[in-house]
Amino acid sequence: MALAAYHAAKNTLPDYSHRFSPKKLTQPQLFVYLVLKTFFKIDYRGVVNILKACSELAEVCELKAIPHYTTLQKASRRLLNRKPTIEILARTKNLVMGERKPIKLAALDPTGIESGQISPYFLKRRSNGQKPKRNARLTRWPKIAVIADHATHFILAVHPC
Repeated sequence: MALAAYHAAKNTLPDYSHRFSPKKLTQPQLFVYLVLKTFFKIDYRGVVNILKACSELAEVCELKAIPHYTTLQKASRRLLNRKPTIEILARTKNLVMGERKPIKLAALDPTGIESGQISPYFLKRRSNGQKPKRNARLTRWPKIAVIADHATHFILAVHPC
């Protein structure tokens, strides 16, 4: 998975976001680490620990030094915008699907996503049976709609809203 994400990002993203970048890590490498963070459902420090423990993973991404976790956090703001992510998804789809016939059956799944680090269970426990504070409740939910090929489970499109 890391290798596929690295090749898709390498074909889509420029190596550096600015000509005066420190040139320690490339944008495709940072993108792979963000994919791993999502895949393993861990935080930024956890990704750094995985990279330290797994030298093969660092070799796949041509990594020379392990990044600090704040580097990954700052890169997530820049790389996970809608435009670069959609371009990488389109490139990955073209790599995997190629010139196949049209998809016969696709599935659409819109899902609400927690917008913060506080879980609803924690808010309930914190209130101790009393009415929770007004600003403690999460009132807006980000939503993401995913369209996937039914036969291969390959994600074809993503629409955040």
